[in-house]
Amino acid sequence: MMTTFLIRTLSVAAGGAAMLWIASVPGQAAPKAKPAVPPAFARCVACHATTPGAAHGVGPNLFGIAGKKAGTRPDYAYSPALQKSGRVWTRAEMIAYIADPAKTVPGTKMINPSVASAADRMAIAQYLEKLK
Repeated sequence: MMTTFLIRTLSVAAGGAAMLWIASVPGQAAPKAKPAVPPAFARCVACHATTPGAAHGVGPNLFGIAGKKAGTRPDYAYSPALQKSGRVWTRAEMIAYIADPAKTVPGTKMINPSVASAADRMAIAQYLEKLK
């Protein structure tokens, strides 16, 4: 059985103490914590959303792409090159694509310059893997 913990803070008038109240609600799952956005992803937010159900930007919403076949979301106009690539977004594929999109998938629409830092590419890929 799943339990949700509700946490409430009760404020008291000036000079008083604050009180923390915790209660459990049996049968309800606790909401998932959103993964921390790595600083390396800051360059990506100009084109990509990462929130479930958010509208696509210049690039597709990246929520839930890890493990999915590239270029297959029906509500985004991917490049024919990405649609035909046959790639599945594994960590290795995401890292390669982030390193050099045009080299990895010639004809892609993604015009982002490559992410030079291997550590930044890894941080971005790990972040995308957590978005489920």
